[in-house]
Amino acid sequence: MEKIRRNCPSCNSEITYSGLYFLKRAERKGSLCKKCAVSKIWENDELRIKASNSRKKYLSELSDAEKNIINEKISNTNKKLYERKSDDEKEQWKKLCSETTRERWKDSIFKDELRKKLSDKNWSKREDAKEIKQKQVNSRIEKNNGSYHNGPGRCKEFLVGGLKCYGTAEKKYIEILIENNLDLPKKPTSSIKTKYGTYTPDFEFEDFYVEVKSTFTYDVLMGKSSYSKNEKSNPKQLQKLKHISKNIKPIKICLVDGEIFTYIGI
Repeated sequence: MEKIRRNCPSCNSEITYSGLYFLKRAERKGSLCKKCAVSKIWENDELRIKASNSRKKYLSELSDAEKNIINEKISNTNKKLYERKSDDEKEQWKKLCSETTRERWKDSIFKDELRKKLSDKNWSKREDAKEIKQKQVNSRIEKNNGSYHNGPGRCKEFLVGGLKCYGTAEKKYIEILIENNLDLPKKPTSSIKTKYGTYTPDFEFEDFYVEVKSTFTYDVLMGKSSYSKNEKSNPKQLQKLKHISKNIKPIKICLVDGEIFTYIGI
């Protein structure tokens, strides 16, 4: 049986009916398509608040395991829906999301409310925040084969004298040691936990750790320069170095400049 169609009086999208009776009834009522009908319903503030409170009550009564199951189902459904889209539909969806986000962030009330929600739920304010952060760090290091950072922005990796070198400064430091027949350090495989955060030395000798810096990264460490144009350099790395050098093992900063390097104490 051929489907009967009419256009939505609001958005002009096509609506399909299984019979003439349903079409005539929709025309008499001026019925909208499902999308427009739902949008119109949700324009009612009282209904929105009632539905929101009902949803919050329902979620508050669920266990964490039940919430995880629901979130997993929603995530899988959304992934399947997205995968079924054509390349053009995906591009349109990305564009729509981007435009919607921009419009939302133009609203100062929305921004203030979101900031407040994020601040209220910030896990860093919890009593076990340090333990949570440490678990994140350990998990990341484990996944990255002993390295905390292994993604975009990661320094280029080299293998020199059997040692992994991250960035050209470390590479040049080891090459200079080899060229001058000097003892080579070892590459630490574990991180050191301090009250200022977790730190992994670049290299280690028996009597001291080595932190390799170029002229620029040394200036950042000392607060003379910054990676950001708008913010000052973070002093935490220097605090960690001083703490470890004083309480665990001396740290020497290896300042690499061209074909030479200089050890600088903390």
